[in-house]
Amino acid sequence: MEIVKIPRIGILRWESGHVPEGLMQLERMKGKSTNPESYPLPVKMVEVKGANTETVIIHPSREVLARMIDTVKEMEKEGICAVTTSCGFNAVFQKELSEAVDIPVFTSSILQVPFEQASSAKIAKWGSSRRTRPR
Repeated sequence: MEIVKIPRIGILRWESGHVPEGLMQLERMKGKSTNPESYPLPVKMVEVKGANTETVIIHPSREVLARMIDTVKEMEKEGICAVTTSCGFNAVFQKELSEAVDIPVFTSSILQVPFEQASSAKIAKWGSSRRTRPR
């Protein structure tokens, strides 16, 4: 009996052929979010028609956002448990995407900055108070 591994992580990608070659070279590198070899588990990657530097970074497109929302909703129905994106600039759509579904959506790793700042401050405070206590 063959065990079929079902993807639980979804990745929204920009449309092929509409991404600058420099970014495409980065996307093919192992360790990058758009390279399936970067993951120890199966992932589902979906290209979003029309998503590119013009429609995400320069002039964020409501049409592209609508396509992203439709795609994320479909992924959720298929059993995907969390969604990320191929480019942190998609963070411009974070609010709308995350509000459209009941699964976590992480459009950019930069979203971790407030968490890290809050955590680091608490860790530093805890560490310094531990060092000044008499033993």
